[in-house]
Amino acid sequence: MSAPAQQLAAGDLVAERYRVERKLSQGGMGAVYVALHEGTGRRVALKVMHSHYVADARIRERFIQEAKLGAMIASPHIVEVFDAGIDVERGIPYLVMELLEGETVAARLARVGRGRGLAPSEAYAILGQLCDALAAAHARGIVHRDLKPENLFLVGAESAPPRVKVLDFGIAKMLAQPRSAQNVTTAIGTPLWMAPEQNATAELTPAADVWAVGLIAFRLLTGRYYWRGARGHELDMAMLYDELVRVELPPASVRARELGVGGDFPAALDGWFQMCVARDPALRFADGASLGAALRTSFAAVLEPMGARTVPSRSTVPPAPTQPLQGTPGVPMVRTQFGAPAVPAGIAPAARPRWWMAEEQAAVVLLALALAALLQSSQGSSDAGGAATSRSVVDAAVVVAAAPAFPALTMPDVAVPDLAPDAGKTLNAP
Repeated sequence: MSAPAQQLAAGDLVAERYRVERKLSQGGMGAVYVALHEGTGRRVALKVMHSHYVADARIRERFIQEAKLGAMIASPHIVEVFDAGIDVERGIPYLVMELLEGETVAARLARVGRGRGLAPSEAYAILGQLCDALAAAHARGIVHRDLKPENLFLVGAESAPPRVKVLDFGIAKMLAQPRSAQNVTTAIGTPLWMAPEQNATAELTPAADVWAVGLIAFRLLTGRYYWRGARGHELDMAMLYDELVRVELPPASVRARELGVGGDFPAALDGWFQMCVARDPALRFADGASLGAALRTSFAAVLEPMGARTVPSRSTVPPAPTQPLQGTPGVPMVRTQFGAPAVPAGIAPAARPRWWMAEEQAAVVLLALALAALLQSSQGSSDAGGAATSRSVVDAAVVVAAAPAFPALTMPDVAVPDLAPDAGKTLNAP
């Protein structure tokens, strides 16, 4: 059956239970439709393989693998796969995913960035969730191998931070598979985002995904590709290969200046970026978990000076101090967030500006001196006035000496937050 004749139409029934409503998108391997599950009435994303690939066993296996691996990873940041199989009537593989509503990161960059990057806070939100998704995948021994802005989907309304969904595990690999099953002599992926070892016969590790995340971070913050060989829609493969394997890679902030967007990539992230794109996989972050932990630390240094008031994620809440709490006997004490001093239970410490302590000390001194002057003027004419004045000056000195000593304030550590979960659906990429 020819490819055009294989296109599904509204009303077609797939696998005897998915009623096609409309087409969403189409890619190289297959097409995605909105369909209604007739048993539950739930709308889903139905992905079917192009008929001209059905005879290719390797492509068939990748299509089926997307369903298997996606279902193995428990993460809110990976698209959920409900069902998969072969449609008997048409003889084509299909898989059924949650229906998403939103846009890819690539589309958002094109729509909002307009040639520049996203705000650092938004870039962090996307990258943090991506790292969480990879931590879950890598913990199951799964390497995605094709991370790129087109495979990252943003779910949620414009008014709320979107939730990231990682798509397309079609070429992902199980690390537990034997070497012969990994097709190590075949380069699979997208050249702009592929780690050097994906073009060689080396064993793949989670570090291959780490490489891609570093390049995605550069793209998010600057709106540009890191590679000199990529200019707009043109890709100079010879220049790209040279950068991948031979020339020294400059820090990301330096490359941003070379591309005319010097202020878009903070130098505070250079160290994190360099560990992502180390040519030796053993020198990169080991996996998504360590990558995400370092990301949060690095971005905290970027966002805090910008006045970003955030709360710590569950994974970044500082541990409780080991020293005992000091307080009034019989009054329970509780610790405040970020390691601030303990306060009696039920009392909420008020947030006050730094300068309030100096002003209160000055007020105490001025009040004492004013009292002394007043007493001196009213009693200075009497013989006893001298004694009274002396007492007043002494009393004022005692007041000043008794004024509490206020220690210097230190600002608490600021941890960058995880995003609140979204509520919404999105459109799925093929």
